[in-house]
Parts: sequence; structure tokens; C-alpha cells
Amino acid sequence: MGPVFQIEVNLDDNPTPVWMSLGALAEELAQRMIRLFLPDAGQCRPIYGDEPHFQHHPNWQEHLLFHEYFHAETGQGLGASHQTWTNLVAALIDEWCR
Repeated sequence: MGPVFQIEVNLDDNPTPVWMSLGALAEELAQRMIRLFLPDAGQCRPIYGDEPHFQHHPNWQEHLLFHEYFHAETGQGLGASHQTWTNLVAALIDEWCR
């Protein structure tokens, strides 16, 4: 199954399904996970939602929490904040953002 093999995917920002290779889909999912942890134009990270303490306090701004799961629409981290599986985001950033 190389780059020729494609599957139909519904992306939330496109009402029409698109065809993607597995590599392109993997990159799309990796970029979505990475964006949860990156600050936006206002220096706020989606993982912290509307929590001003985590968004703006200097002791927390650069210390990332790795939550158990994330709100589907806002990206805010929910559940336990010590989950090791979401530490995989560090590997995603290393692999996809070089």
C-alpha cells in the first residue's frame, strides 16, 4: 500500500469527502495534534481553553500538560493531565516539523 493507495476521508473543515493517501492522512492527524499545543496569535494554547492561569501566568505558559483527552471543538485538554500517551506529541513535533 504505497502512496497510490487512497481512502476517502471526511475532514471537519470540508463538507465534501476527499481522497488521501495514508501518509497524507497521517500528516493531517499529526498536524492537528501538534496545533493543540502551539500558541495562537494571542499567545493562547488550545489545550488550556479559557483558563487564564495556564494561558498567561509566566510559570505555566511554557509548561505543557499532557491531558487524557481533548474537547472535539475547542481542543481544550480534559481529564487527567499526566497521560504519557500524549507525550507522543513531542515525537510528532520532532518528526513532522523539521
